[in-house]
Amino acid sequence: MTLPELQQHLTYFTTTTDALGLALYVLYNDKEGIEQIRLADIDHGSAVELKDQYLKYLKNKFLENDDLTFMNISEGDNRRNVAFRYDLDERPIGLDAMNLIAENEIQPQFSFTKDDFDKIKAFVITIGTEVRKLVLFKSHHHLSILRGASTFGIRVSNHRFVRVREDIIKLSPNIDFLQIDNTLVVLSLKTLEANFGFEAIIRNKATENILAIGAINLLEDISILSEMAEDIRQAKHIMRVKANSPVMLLPVATVIAFVQSHKPIMKKFRLSEDGSRLKLDTKVSKKLFLALMNDDFLTSELTKLYYAGIAKDPMLIEAEE
Repeated sequence: MTLPELQQHLTYFTTTTDALGLALYVLYNDKEGIEQIRLADIDHGSAVELKDQYLKYLKNKFLENDDLTFMNISEGDNRRNVAFRYDLDERPIGLDAMNLIAENEIQPQFSFTKDDFDKIKAFVITIGTEVRKLVLFKSHHHLSILRGASTFGIRVSNHRFVRVREDIIKLSPNIDFLQIDNTLVVLSLKTLEANFGFEAIIRNKATENILAIGAINLLEDISILSEMAEDIRQAKHIMRVKANSPVMLLPVATVIAFVQSHKPIMKKFRLSEDGSRLKLDTKVSKKLFLALMNDDFLTSELTKLYYAGIAKDPMLIEAEE
């Protein structure tokens, strides 16, 4: 799903006159550590306010944010003002509830007597109709609970202040994940990396890419990349090597010739004794190799200057009339 396609979907939800419903689900782990899904009983007025809150957040994030970057999670970095399209085959651990609820909204109702209020770990919110639906995921933190017994909270009631003795859950407007039409959108990379087993997914994808690079027989010693992948920061860089990179399709001799003729990098690589393979024996050569595999070295036709670019938007050549 492209950003314009995502925006088109969200425009419907933020402008439609159709009756959009909201359902709030609670996720918690029971005593055996098994995740449980419970439907929260929420009054109509509160549901409408909550729906408006999240639609406003999505509108601000995706429809009124001209500087937003939307990119694949496999190519993602830590830049600000970004949302990620989850394009990896392996899905994060802990997000299965989004699919389960999308497929079957009928879930047991949350009970304050039977279910463990203290073990709540996340909320899943659905907004839409029977035909079109958004699924939102919001992690829950214990700092978002105001304990009535331990906190002296007060509210205004007519002309006086009244003590609030109930526990209160704060639901801020921001969310961590959005799912629409089977596309998972990551809004909080920090949350994904911290709580959903994403480090293991990064390492698995890095291993997959190392095998693909090894298959083209460009490196004298492919085990160097495996050693690099032991560092999660390096594993991220290896994960970002695009599976469809045109460099992977070139003859090895062509890649070697490019390296030897590209002035900024020609002295940064060494070759095997027979000159047929690249050697990665320095930190610089290791870093440059991953950029090389992603075809990140550019030369201006106008100025003949050299550049290293990550975001490369292809330019179409119009046919001559």
